[in-house]
Amino acid sequence: MIIPVMLSSRFARPRTRAAACLAATGLVATLLLAVVSTPAMAQSLDSLVRLAQGTHPTVEAARLAARQADARARASSAWEPPSVGIELGDLPLSDPNPFARGETMLMVEQMIPLFGQNRRMAGAERLGAVAARSEAEAAQRELGARVEREYLTLWLLDRRRALNAESRTIADALFKATETQYTVGRALQSDLFRITLEIERLGTELREIDEESAEALGRLNAIVGRPASAPVSVTEELASTSLTSLDSLAARVADHPQLRQMTAMAEMNRAEADAQEAMLDPMLMLRGGLAYMPEGHPIREDSEMLAELRAPVEHGATAEPMEDPMKWGLTVSAMVSIPLAPWSRSGPEGRAEASRLQAEEQLMRRDAMERDMVAMLQSAWGQARRARFRLDFHRRTQLPLLEKTLTALRTDYAAGRVPFSSVLDGYTMLVMGRMDAYMQEMEYAMALSMIAEIAGGQP
Repeated sequence: MIIPVMLSSRFARPRTRAAACLAATGLVATLLLAVVSTPAMAQSLDSLVRLAQGTHPTVEAARLAARQADARARASSAWEPPSVGIELGDLPLSDPNPFARGETMLMVEQMIPLFGQNRRMAGAERLGAVAARSEAEAAQRELGARVEREYLTLWLLDRRRALNAESRTIADALFKATETQYTVGRALQSDLFRITLEIERLGTELREIDEESAEALGRLNAIVGRPASAPVSVTEELASTSLTSLDSLAARVADHPQLRQMTAMAEMNRAEADAQEAMLDPMLMLRGGLAYMPEGHPIREDSEMLAELRAPVEHGATAEPMEDPMKWGLTVSAMVSIPLAPWSRSGPEGRAEASRLQAEEQLMRRDAMERDMVAMLQSAWGQARRARFRLDFHRRTQLPLLEKTLTALRTDYAAGRVPFSSVLDGYTMLVMGRMDAYMQEMEYAMALSMIAEIAGGQP
């Protein structure tokens, strides 16, 4: 009788330390859960998604790109700036004074597009705003999916924490039953070692769960732009959403924002090609000038002087004094560009062809992306169906039978009909079965999240 008493006291001390450690850990976990679930500071999934979509720099950058497209459209519709210049001519080297000799001309010229070249380019630039808005929608959809995935990770960690607490309760009960059986000589020493090891493992697992929860919470808060330790409330039960048919989901893929963005980019490239070809249309150049000639217009003054000198000689009349010289003159001219020469057509035609080829490239890439999205949709849809089948099996068949099995094994072990290893195996299978059910529930929710990201709306 001495040996059993010594062995019993030997195992009572580890159990006491384990129980104290677990009680302290449970107290800390309870306090942490109370802080996390504070209603005043918690955030639901929908509010987190809205916060991420409203404040993330990616969405704001896409919105700025739309504003840039509008600004480029306004810039493209503007005319070229007028040119103003001054010209000094016919100044003698000995006296280069423009107010006494020569000619001073102030010139102004303006290029005017005749057939709406600028309007076409502005229209092409405005299509860039459509592509930018589609990019913003794509960024919002992607952010929503990222937030939901991190939220589901926190949900699974919470379920693991609850399962860990339940497992520790069962393990403590098994320890007490095994200790009682060992005291009366109906249990082996190895049975106490195994259940003690399981209790210690559960304590370590709880600390790992806390670390993983802090990591997932930090990732989620980084996406939404909040402090890393900001609390998030997680529901105990995920919403049960039915799965839509694959054909109806595949029909919604074409409306994905990324595909609409690529379509808008192709339309913009085609509009740019038309605008480049419009540069082959003639443009009008208007030019005007105001000239000042201190000594008068040289040709006009010389011709009038000669005429007045000849008049007295021919008619015998006395020469009349000359009129004041014409010191001011106005010049107006107009020029039309003729872009028909081969050396001038190659530039706009080449740029137009490059833009059309780029549009075709965008459409090809869009079609390729659409095929990839349909393939990913089929994979996610199949994954969701398989997860649903397995989840129904776990809930309806496996878990009820495993619970009954563990109850029967504990009864048989108390009666001495089965070894303790059978009880521990039954307990392990029950824990694994519940964890598998949680994993399948999360896999189903993850698949629905991917389906919603690809097809949009409710899956």
